[in-house]
Amino acid sequence: MERKRFHPTPPEPPAHRRRRFAVALALSAFVLAPFAAAPRVAPAAGTPARIDAVSPGMMVTAPPYRPKEFAFLYDSTGLFHLFYMRHDKTLPDDSTELDIGHAVSTDLRHWTQLDSILHVQPGTWDSSHVWAPSIIKRGDTWYLFYAGVQNQPFAWNWFQRIGVATSTDLMTWTHYDEPVYTGNMVPWAFADSSHIDGAQFRDPYVMEDPEYPGGWLMYFVTEAASARGQLIIGAARNDGGFTPWRDAGPLWCTDAAHYWGWCESPLVFRHDALWYLFATTNSGHPIGFRVAPSPLADSSLWSGKYRLWDFAGRSFRNSDAWFAAEFLSAGGHDYLAYVDSDTNGIGIEEIVWGTPPDFFSLATPSVVGVPHAPPPASPVGLRLVGRARRGAGALFGVSLPEAAETTLELFDVAGRRVRTLRAGPLPAGESLVRWDGRGEAGESVRCAMYFARVTVPAGRRTARVPLTD
Repeated sequence: MERKRFHPTPPEPPAHRRRRFAVALALSAFVLAPFAAAPRVAPAAGTPARIDAVSPGMMVTAPPYRPKEFAFLYDSTGLFHLFYMRHDKTLPDDSTELDIGHAVSTDLRHWTQLDSILHVQPGTWDSSHVWAPSIIKRGDTWYLFYAGVQNQPFAWNWFQRIGVATSTDLMTWTHYDEPVYTGNMVPWAFADSSHIDGAQFRDPYVMEDPEYPGGWLMYFVTEAASARGQLIIGAARNDGGFTPWRDAGPLWCTDAAHYWGWCESPLVFRHDALWYLFATTNSGHPIGFRVAPSPLADSSLWSGKYRLWDFAGRSFRNSDAWFAAEFLSAGGHDYLAYVDSDTNGIGIEEIVWGTPPDFFSLATPSVVGVPHAPPPASPVGLRLVGRARRGAGALFGVSLPEAAETTLELFDVAGRRVRTLRAGPLPAGESLVRWDGRGEAGESVRCAMYFARVTVPAGRRTARVPLTD
């Protein structure tokens, strides 16, 4: 099995979980425990690609990449987004996971890969890896929290801290030169960057704080000074945005005394009167969950040692290859997503709620009733998704009544063609086409008004494209 980020690398692991770096074999006893301030703008890179799911509700990436921990969200333009760690399977662990992948879809089946974001920056606190994004919105700004990893002298070479990046369009991100939360800010954590145990501080999950309007809660994993050799979940609070984080204590219900003892990828959400705490563990059935009446309940109030495997099995799904669960509620649908090691993809299931202790079952996801952009007046549609920005380009939605050979071009106000963005077949429905902000010869184009035109046998449509800073 591919287990935790620091498990010794096995030859061709046959299954499913995470490996981010190797450690001494002496730690294997813990691994086998049962179930237990100047901003900088990251450059755009990569070539967008459309990859259809192997089944409804599955996003797969093109080789050599496979996804790992991710954030799952839905925006006001009608797009589902996946922001995920990109692991290059052809490289050693210390040479990959250098940026965050980004894929979008309107139906959870057909996914368009956009430029990767949040690239590592030499000489900074996140110079080696970027891990485990978690995204929350405040006003017009999206906040992406993530774990940055640094290899520095006199420190364990996978020194982890939590930072943030911001965006107003989910395409162009600004991240910052200092982390926002570190192990030495947590009084109960073992924080010693010269030691492997003291360097573990990662997997942020950020949500609205239900007890303090306007505040946020962050869950993360680290080692406790009083319970070394295991990863447990901790919590912190702030007043939202860039306000300082303050410790909210460990969740002792996730330690070895409560049967887990090694947790990663925390997920917390509410349904009806119960809060659900999901985590990826060392069990043969890796994803487990507990329930409580409050998101920061005392350990005695977190009930159950439930396995996702038992509930997925009711729908004839085997979740043993799944890890890093995420939850999204959109348009009256509740979705549970996960990384699937068997398919090297991110799977998405719809939650069909029951009555505790029969909490839920899983089903093929539907987007019926989820708000989308208004349908075009003609059978052929063309829309600008979000803003067009210099250096980042733009994203276009092309809607076709049936599959057809399609030409999508960009022109300036004098009618000169700036770039052919697509010349080839597109399927029926809406497809997403990315423009990187460059002209036909690869040059960066200036801020101005442009026009996009899509041409198919069924007709032609034009859309205005104001390119701004």
